[in-house]
Amino acid sequence: MMVTMLEEAVSGLSRLGLNEYESRAYAALVGLGEGTARQIHEASGVPRPRVYDIIESLASKGFVEVGRGTPLCYRAVEPLTVISKLRKDFEDASKDVMGNLDRLRVEAVRKVSPVWYIRGEWSIRSRLSELVDRASEELQVLCARPGSLKDLAAHLSAVSSVKSVTCIVTEGASSFRGRLGKARLFETTQDCKTVMHGIFKSDLLTSRVDLGGASYRMEYLIVADGRESMMVYEANGERTAVVIELPFVTHLQQSLVQRIAEDSKEIP
Repeated sequence: MMVTMLEEAVSGLSRLGLNEYESRAYAALVGLGEGTARQIHEASGVPRPRVYDIIESLASKGFVEVGRGTPLCYRAVEPLTVISKLRKDFEDASKDVMGNLDRLRVEAVRKVSPVWYIRGEWSIRSRLSELVDRASEELQVLCARPGSLKDLAAHLSAVSSVKSVTCIVTEGASSFRGRLGKARLFETTQDCKTVMHGIFKSDLLTSRVDLGGASYRMEYLIVADGRESMMVYEANGERTAVVIELPFVTHLQQSLVQRIAEDSKEIP
């Protein structure tokens, strides 16, 4: 049990910025209360020749106190104090990095590419959040799988007080009543599905589409200000997104979503 706790503490300290030996030495000292270099070596697994320089590094950061005597004895500073300092250092470093990266982005010459493909849950969520925040006036959301809207609801509700937000779902719209702030909420009707089938010769909103040996299923489409869109879909079971910044395509998508809203039922 003690070994597991030590390893978990080492892992957490490493994520906050200490290297592995520093993390091991500090965590071991917390468990010992106080100890000599030999005791720290035995409890932490830090190689004996490295213990002194690791303790010196921790002491210079204010995380370890050094007692007088022979042999020298060491004591860990209170964990709350250490964690608060590490967290502040991490936040400060993050701000500095973001500032430098933003300046690099401004100075970089961007290649014009109107279509971007995104994979990975974290990347999709991050790009989606950027899109919602970047929209200046209007957001249109067409959700083919209502469960996906749960992840967006809180964010859309937050921005709906300053932006025009329209959400269309294929079913179960009433379950989102009161969860989308000032957004307008619609549910597609059979007439709407008939229109969609007439345009695309299939129900793209609820059916899988097989093309070129791959199977696709749409989750949702978001159009921001008619200038940028993001569609999240499954391709052979893998969640993928495509971001489009091509004006005449995004305007067509905007018009399509508006047409679907006109043929759908608004939920008060």
